[in-house]
This record gives sequence, C-alpha cells and structure tokens, in this order.
Amino acid sequence: MKKNVDIYSAEGFNRATKDEIENRYQELLNLLQQTRDEVGSYKSKHKNISKLQSNMFMALDREMNDISVEIDNAMNLISWDNLVIAFFGETNAGKSTIIETFRILFEQNRKQGQDGLIVGDGRQDFTKDYHEYKMSIAGKQFTLIDVPGIEGNEDDFRDIIKEALHKAHCVFYVQGHNKKPDSATAEKIKNYLGDWVNVYSIQNVRGSITNYDEEEERETLLTSGVLKNEKLIKEAFHNILGDVYKGNITLQALLAMCAKASFSNKRDDLQRNQEKLIKYFGDADEVLRFSQFHTIRQLVEEKASSFTDEIAEANKQKMISLARRSASSMENALSSGDVDTSDIEQKLRNFKRDVKQILGSTQTNLEQKVPGIIRTKLSKLKNELYGFVGQGFDTLKSNGYRRANAISREINAEIANAILSEINNATRKIDNKKKELPSVKLKSNFNIRINVNVNIDLSEALEELDLNLDKIGNFALGTAGMAATGAAIGSFIPGVGTLIGAVVGAAIGAVASGVSGDGGKAEAKKYIAESISDAEDKSLSQVRYQINAIKRELNDEQRKLIHEVDKEIDNLDALSDSTSSLKNEIRKFINKLNNTMYGAV
Repeated sequence: MKKNVDIYSAEGFNRATKDEIENRYQELLNLLQQTRDEVGSYKSKHKNISKLQSNMFMALDREMNDISVEIDNAMNLISWDNLVIAFFGETNAGKSTIIETFRILFEQNRKQGQDGLIVGDGRQDFTKDYHEYKMSIAGKQFTLIDVPGIEGNEDDFRDIIKEALHKAHCVFYVQGHNKKPDSATAEKIKNYLGDWVNVYSIQNVRGSITNYDEEEERETLLTSGVLKNEKLIKEAFHNILGDVYKGNITLQALLAMCAKASFSNKRDDLQRNQEKLIKYFGDADEVLRFSQFHTIRQLVEEKASSFTDEIAEANKQKMISLARRSASSMENALSSGDVDTSDIEQKLRNFKRDVKQILGSTQTNLEQKVPGIIRTKLSKLKNELYGFVGQGFDTLKSNGYRRANAISREINAEIANAILSEINNATRKIDNKKKELPSVKLKSNFNIRINVNVNIDLSEALEELDLNLDKIGNFALGTAGMAATGAAIGSFIPGVGTLIGAVVGAAIGAVASGVSGDGGKAEAKKYIAESISDAEDKSLSQVRYQINAIKRELNDEQRKLIHEVDKEIDNLDALSDSTSSLKNEIRKFINKLNNTMYGAV
C-alpha cells in the first residue's frame, strides 16, 4: 500500500507527481498489453496470418519494453528534486562557455581565480563524458549538464550522450555557426533527441573581441544579419523537431562569460579579452547586458521555479512520443512488406466465392444429369417393349426381361458414375483453388457417400394397367399374371429391376392377349407408355430424394470450408480491428495528456 503523502509540502508534491506520471506510463503499457492479449487470442491456420500475428507481437513487445525502460528512467534516473537542463550541440559551439557563465553567476561555492578552465581554447575538444554542474538561482536549485559534442565521430560514446540527455527535463541545443543546421546535423539532432523532450535552440553569435572595438558595433547584438539567421534557425529546428521545439535564444557567450569572470592565470587569453571588452563597453554590466545573456537566465529562473511542471511536461512529451510510435509500429506490422494483408483477404474471399460457384454448379448438374439418365433409359426400354409387342409373345418372353435387367443395371451404374464424376470434378476444382492459398491448410475435405438405390414402386401403375387392358378384352388375366411373373423375376434385379420387371410382365400379358385379338397391340402400347410414364414419375421422385440427400452433404462440406475461410477472414479483420482500436485508444490517451494543464498529467 502506498504511503500517504502531503501533496502541499515540497516533498509531497514531488512524490504525488511522480506517482501520477508512473500511473500514466502504466496506463499506456496496459493499452499495449490488452492489444497483445487480443492478437494472441486469434488462432489461424494461415501461415502468413500467423506470421502477421508474430510481427505484431514483436512490435508490441518492443514498444512495451521501451515503455518499461522509460518508466524506469523516469522513476529512477531523472532528478525529482531540481531542474536539470542538458546543453547539447557540436564541439566548440559554445556549450561550455554558457555553462561557465552560469557557474560564474550562480554557483555558490565557486572558487575565485578559477574561471575559464572548462572552456576550450579553440582546438577540437572531444570530451567523452558528460559533466554535471549544480547551482542555485533565485533560491531554486538546478543542474546543468555539459553533453559531449556531436561532430561525426561520437559513436564510441553515443550511450553516454543518450544517458545525459535522458536525465534532462529540457534540452538547450547550442548552434555555434552563423547559419542554420545542415541536413546531417539535423538528422543527428532528431536521432538523439527524438520527440519527447522540450528543446530550445541557442544561437551563439560567434566573433572575436575586435568585432566590438568600433562604437557602432556595440549598439546591439541583434543586428539584421543576426535576426535573419535566427529566423533560419527557428525554421530549421521546427522542421526537425516539430511541436517539442519551443523557441530560440540569441546571445554572445564569450562576452557574457568575460563580463563577470575571475579567470585563472592559466587562461591569460581570456584575461586579455576581458580587459579589452571592459575598455570597449565601459564596464562589466554593460558587457553582460549587450551579450543578451539575461534572456537565457530569465528562462532558466522561470523553469527552476516550476521544475515539477517541467518534469511533468518532459514526461508528457515522452509518453505522447511513445504512444504515437506504438500506434505506428502496430500499423507498420499490419502492413509489413512481407505480408500483404489485402492480398491474403482477397484470395480468401475469392476462394469462398469459387467454392460456392463450384458446389452450386455441381448441384445443378446432378439435378439435370440424374433425371436425364432415368428418362433416357426408360424411354429406351419403352421403345424396346414396343418392338417386342410387334414381334409376338415368344420374342417378348425371351428378350424382354433380359433387357429390363440390363437397363436397370445401366440406370444404377450411370447414376452412380454421374454422381461420382460430379463429386470428383468438384473436389478436383476445389483442390486446385486451394493451391492458390499456398499458406493456408484447410482441414475440410469432401467425403460424399455414393449410395444409389432407385427403388421404383410401380404397383399402382400396374394395377391401372390391368384395369385398362381389361377394357379391350381378355387382357386382365394375362396382364396380371405376367405382371406377377415379371415382378418375381425382377426381384433378383437390384434397385429398379423389381419394378421395371413388373412393367415388362404387364407388357407380356398385354401382348399375349393382344396377339389373339384384333386391336390389342395399339392399346397395349398405349398402356405400356402410360405405365412407363408413371414409373418415370415415381423414379424421378425417389431419385430427387436421394439427390437432395447428396446436396445436403455437399452443403455441409461447403459450410465447413466456408466456416474455415470465414474464420481466417475474421482473423484478418480482428487484427485490423485490434490495430484500429489501439490507435483510437492511443488517440484518446494523447488528447487527454494534451488537454491537461501545464505541468499536470
């Protein structure tokens, strides 16, 4: 449990601010953790979608690790009891000169006669460590850090520079050349400072002491040329750093230091400069005023008086930067070059469309082909029976049942082959479409059971045939008897054999009676046609039932495949939704920080 603190005391206020800042960092960390949990909950069989998830995991883990590091830095590395300003820039830009001037004016325990020792003498000075200087202004403690310079060979102490910059609540970048930063320097500034710390540029007007030996040269430091260059610097830094860039200070560091210094005897060069300046300007106060050093002094005093606000603002900028980067990392992971999400989704949707088309076509073909086989075969049988009627009873008896047997086998075989062919054709087409999804393994496969057994019931048709033949005389006995005989013979024929045999028996009966009469043949053919038609209707009805059973199996297989494809599409959509949701939550998080008062989180 956290200890109760008095937020109205200096210690209590600092401690409360520290807790609030830590909570805000944790809030951002929790947003990323929630997104990671969501991404991990999607189970995909698609290799590229799994790779996409892995990319998103790595992006989230990287950002979460960086946030954890920044939490640790904010809580343990950054000073919470006074303002810390880092002076950053190229070597010989004037950083140490400005810091030495602050020491001269505000370091309480400074030894007289020791000034100027930390200032370079014009030669390259590759300091490979940073130095901290503690002092007090208007009763408020503050620390200045002299960060090693950046001039193209700082790789060996890059970590030292970053450590120094991470300690700072704000950064003063000293621009030592009378021009705007070049592109290479600008890139270094961006890489080192990022976009999480408030930055001020300092234009240190360079020039020797003799530049001020004429009276008109001592009217103002802020000449038109200096102001023009200041404008260029402001534009360049704003383009580099964006909103964290807070403005520019123009001063002459050498004049400011020389105004009040007690130089070491080791720096007789600076002593001579000091003597000349006082001679030119009349007194030390005038030299200091002309140097414009009061602008940076006022800024530091203001910040030292509200250093807790500076701490909060520095951390707000850092949190906003981390949040934006996290959203960008997730977006980049989702649209990474090695995984084209739009291509994956399009292929999945195409496959889904193709499966529906293939199986729809298969069902249509079955509905057309199978009835067509029955109609064709029964029509053939009817024509053959007509022929047998014309050839007499003995021919019908010897050949009729054999043809009925053969036709029934042909019907069963052709229906089975037609169904199997359509199923195999559909399976082959879908397998080919699967090959267009090389990174996904769909477990559903066709397993349609082919069980063709056309059991045609012609009993009602035969009874009707008996009655009709009876009308043309002496047909009833022969027809009924032969129908029974045909049925008995047909019972050995699987499927349609039993019932088609009955038709053949009826036809034999009709012919037997028709041969002895004079008009029976035409009537017999009529009733054979009617009986075959009835048999066809009943056969089609029963076959449609079987086709519907096969269609149900096809639909089941289709649902399985579509379900798997939809799951993969849903996974893609979910990953995209998780990214969008995180972006939305991060936007709210950033807006909340931006809308809080200065110095609050």
